[in-house]
Amino acid sequence: MLRTGLTTTCLLALFAIGGCSQHKPIDSFTVAAADYPAAFEAAKRVLVDERFELDRVDFRAGIITTRRKDTSGLATPWDTEQSTLTDEFDDLLNRHARLVQVKFVPAGSTEAPSADDASLDVASASSPLTVRIDATVYRERWPGRRIEPKAVRFSSFTRDTDLATRGLWPRFQAPHESDHLLTHRLLGELHTACDQLR
Repeated sequence: MLRTGLTTTCLLALFAIGGCSQHKPIDSFTVAAADYPAAFEAAKRVLVDERFELDRVDFRAGIITTRRKDTSGLATPWDTEQSTLTDEFDDLLNRHARLVQVKFVPAGSTEAPSADDASLDVASASSPLTVRIDATVYRERWPGRRIEPKAVRFSSFTRDTDLATRGLWPRFQAPHESDHLLTHRLLGELHTACDQLR
């Protein structure tokens, strides 16, 4: 009886944390050129509502980028960017941060133009725009750490002068993987917000 109760509790926790969705995830969607200003503002609101701090907000180029948002998974239950219980444990055991980028690009283009392209001007576009979101997980790296197998307290560090001159020593954050579930969730929230513009 006790085992059945524990199993039920664990399953409920998995569904609650996993954020199960009845909607089919989308990779992108389009907005009319006339709706671009409102859609751009909606994208900012979605990111802020998810407690991301905005970094680059470029209306002319159609790009919004957040700062990296640190998280400790289960140790920070107020964070909402984890989509599964596995994410919660992974973020707890590793120093993770997430960065999100929203791009508005001309509909039909197979590749987004470079964000550094000075000629980008989607704000004056007269054709529909495709909305794309990329959520990336960053993991903290310790390139000079040498773990002592006999006792962790005897672990040591090597100094990489090249990394040190680039400000990447003794540790730095590097892209680890794409967070597809978070990407789909943010796209779904933004798609719903843009649907209300019509």
